[in-house]
Amino acid sequence: MYEVDRMEIILSIDEEGRMSSERKKKIFLYSVGPEGLKVYESMTKISGSGDTNVFENVLKEFDNYFAPKVCIGVLRSKCFQRKQECGETVDEYVAALRVLANDCKFDHLQGQLIRDQVVMHTRDPAIQERLWINGDAELDDILAIVRKAELSSLSAKAVKTETKEFGEDTVNKIKYKELGRLKKEGGKDQQASKCDG
Repeated sequence: MYEVDRMEIILSIDEEGRMSSERKKKIFLYSVGPEGLKVYESMTKISGSGDTNVFENVLKEFDNYFAPKVCIGVLRSKCFQRKQECGETVDEYVAALRVLANDCKFDHLQGQLIRDQVVMHTRDPAIQERLWINGDAELDDILAIVRKAELSSLSAKAVKTETKEFGEDTVNKIKYKELGRLKKEGGKDQQASKCDG
């Protein structure tokens, strides 16, 4: 409904800062239009003229009125329920957790809670078991373990793919081809010859 950006443009006219707080308030109320004015009139009494911060107070009231009300419990629940998705690296997972955790007001516990989330919700059970064994390791240590495991898993898949290209099927084809050739020649007596020399 009200646009702070528009207001900032209007206020940029006052480069020298000579405009009074009361005048800024009036310009702001004009810029928000009739609907915004109704909102202003419905608000609790905002300190009147003479107050040097009246404009800032009006802006705070509008911010409080229009700011979405957030339930910390819901935000934390979303954060705690976030699991590592299929194909998601641990770094991508931790980045997503950090974004969710920023709004949760975890303060100094944020790193520990993210560490716990990584341990509880990592996709690979073998890695998860290894993380449980490490107990109270710091987030950086946990991430190092998971990164190494992810890297070795990728390397193993790459090797497996390469072996598949020249794997058992190829060996069997050559083996059976050779057997077929020998059967065709099987009617002839073959003798071993000595090499001179």
